[in-house]
Amino acid sequence: MCDITKINIFYFKKVNIFTFNKKNIFDFRKRKRGFIMMECISSMSIFLLCIMLISSVIQASFKYFDKNKINIEIMNVSNEYLQNLKYKVVNEVNFQDSGVENVRGCDVSYFIQKENNFMENYKIILNVKKGQSELEVVSYIAKEESLE
Repeated sequence: MCDITKINIFYFKKVNIFTFNKKNIFDFRKRKRGFIMMECISSMSIFLLCIMLISSVIQASFKYFDKNKINIEIMNVSNEYLQNLKYKVVNEVNFQDSGVENVRGCDVSYFIQKENNFMENYKIILNVKKGQSELEVVSYIAKEESLE
């Protein structure tokens, strides 16, 4: 009896070009599981990036909200105190030229300086400080002279 391999020198084995190590690389059941896993990982990473972006925006907005709240409070205190100083300058004869007070948790210092003009003009310098925020307001007022 003759061996087939010896007789046929050019024996070609039927080879499928889509096989690799005797496993079909296009086995859709196994590929589908891997694709779903990669799809889940990529979608979770995109989702986590969106969540991180939203949380950082919210955190920054709360920080700026607190800072603006302090600035608005300082502006309100300075406006009220400046109106009181203007009233004192116009209506009182003797008033203090400078002073330091604590109004609603804000340190308020003021200085009133008379300008040398033909009218009685006064320059009011007001500093309001709370924590690290500080506001300086410079205002002018003219006192009416009484002709008696």
